[in-house]
Amino acid sequence: SLLIALCSLFSLATFAQSATYKGATLDKKVASQPMKMNKVAMTGFEDTPVHVNPNLPTNRTEPAQSIGSTLYDLQTNSAVQNRIIDHNGTNLSATWTFGTDAAAGYPNRGTGFNANDGTSWGPEPSTRVEANVRTGWPAHGGLADGTPVILAHTSNSTLHLSKWHAPSGTWIETDIPSNVPGGLLWPRMAVAGPDGNTIHAIAITTPVGNGGQMYNDVDGHLLYFRSTDGGTTWDKVDVTIPGMDKTKFTSMSADSYSIDASGETVAIGLWSDLGDVLVAKSSDNGETWVTNVLRDFPIDQYAIDQGWTEADVTLKDTLGGPTGVLAIQTSDGTGDVLVDRNGLVHAWYGEMFYVDDDLTDGSFSFYPLWSGVRYWNETYGQDSTNVVAGLVDADGNGTYDLQNTNIAVAGNYFTSITSFISAAVDMENNLYVAYAALTEDNWKDDANPELQHYHHIFVTNSQDGGETWLDTPLDVIAPGLVDDDDLIPAMEAVFPSLARDVRGDFLHMTYQLDFEPGLSVRGDSDPAETNFIYHLALDLAEFGIVGTEEVVRPETFQLNLAPNPASGNVRLSYELPESAQTTISIVNMMGQEVMRESLGNQFAGVYTHQLNLDNIANGVYMVRFQADNQISTQKLIVK
Repeated sequence: SLLIALCSLFSLATFAQSATYKGATLDKKVASQPMKMNKVAMTGFEDTPVHVNPNLPTNRTEPAQSIGSTLYDLQTNSAVQNRIIDHNGTNLSATWTFGTDAAAGYPNRGTGFNANDGTSWGPEPSTRVEANVRTGWPAHGGLADGTPVILAHTSNSTLHLSKWHAPSGTWIETDIPSNVPGGLLWPRMAVAGPDGNTIHAIAITTPVGNGGQMYNDVDGHLLYFRSTDGGTTWDKVDVTIPGMDKTKFTSMSADSYSIDASGETVAIGLWSDLGDVLVAKSSDNGETWVTNVLRDFPIDQYAIDQGWTEADVTLKDTLGGPTGVLAIQTSDGTGDVLVDRNGLVHAWYGEMFYVDDDLTDGSFSFYPLWSGVRYWNETYGQDSTNVVAGLVDADGNGTYDLQNTNIAVAGNYFTSITSFISAAVDMENNLYVAYAALTEDNWKDDANPELQHYHHIFVTNSQDGGETWLDTPLDVIAPGLVDDDDLIPAMEAVFPSLARDVRGDFLHMTYQLDFEPGLSVRGDSDPAETNFIYHLALDLAEFGIVGTEEVVRPETFQLNLAPNPASGNVRLSYELPESAQTTISIVNMMGQEVMRESLGNQFAGVYTHQLNLDNIANGVYMVRFQADNQISTQKLIVK
């Protein structure tokens, strides 16, 4: 194999943390192989080439982590949507783009959905959520009462909202109103607000290359939408975020943005290629915005084939980049943004360098073997980031070993080889970041078009608010994941999505898995085969975070709140099967405790306890009942 020298010393301490990631990077000569690209992204409604592989299995008998499957394998062009929700510490739900009939061009493509009631996942779905419309790119959220909501785009370039109606057991489907000529594509969504029912959504106007038109002088303009009543009405539509507009951009890219919200704090990240990398923050539920520059692109309103010279850029723009060319560092288009328990905004994105030296071809060049996950939070200030994760030297031999140096050695996702970033936060404000990265020790000799290494899902962690991070991110595609460990070296795992709220002792995630590097829909154009959507509950003990509390279902204590919604007072009733030390607390949606009452040791029996809410502001809360080391929670709405 080819030995590729590490650029810095590599630490083997699994739980060691450092301010700057010290892991593996590819030799610059290997990483600096360019590939041409343009701004035309997949919507899912194109006529895709059909390459069906009939010889691979369509189902497996692995442990109960497989929650669905799909032949349509492009879950995103760049950044990953919110795809899994932890509603209350016990109930989970998940979505993905679902398509099965590859030979016909996926005419019934739509949203795959599954839910976990705290005990097990439901049967793997055989049909999409949407009744009569073809969709793709679902973003997922949950309202205050646990109602799942899904936002996707349609073949008519509308934003399509599906909301579960429990009494009828059906989905209620509506379109978000908009006045944009040509429509909107590739949405994102976050649900929060003072009562937990505000839906914040973003999408871009349909680009010219996808049949749309310019909008306010921008090709593919990011716009913001808001509903404060769970999607029944929309009081903000087609809103431009300051700084994410024609003053800085001539175009924006599909899926290169993310959104998160907690309480009344909302954050939007824009992971630009030929433009500024930005994060906008609202502290008033989307009324006003302040925009931060994470990475300043040296030329505002840059257009492809415009070109740049040494006079246009500074050393900071090109530092660490490919040699022999004038390459500028920004983002690979993948990233995530997170509001933590204190309202501080954090952001991560994949590092990338770009070159636009041919000013006649309508395209530009990127470096598909580049790596590095960059990090920012509000304490950093402007135009300041840090690399906190990347490639892992799996065998610990001091070099990063690839079997060849061709750019096709990695499946072509049009990103870096550390990409598809997703973030989460637990109740103690510990941060978790998942991403897909190329592995050095797993490859397929007969891949398409040639030998290729596999991607795995890695997770890194910070236990001090982003100051330090794991020296060695955790590879979760590891022995014990499935029944047959012999399958591990042949797994391509991409598109991770973390449940942003870590409510117990487990980090919940979904990801897409198959046995061929790359994609069938674009890039490598592999034969279409079954891709499995997996759920993984990752024990926080893997990061040295050991909890002593067990989260149990409300039925364990016959827990009940009445009335709910409540004002003034609420009555909590519960039953203890045996004597226990009991405590009741109320926690807001940012994880902050606003009330706590210790009831001491109570014998087995049925109890009621009244809580006074006069000093608690209107909003959504979790009532946390603890008996010894067992905890049960119920959502409370104070009005």
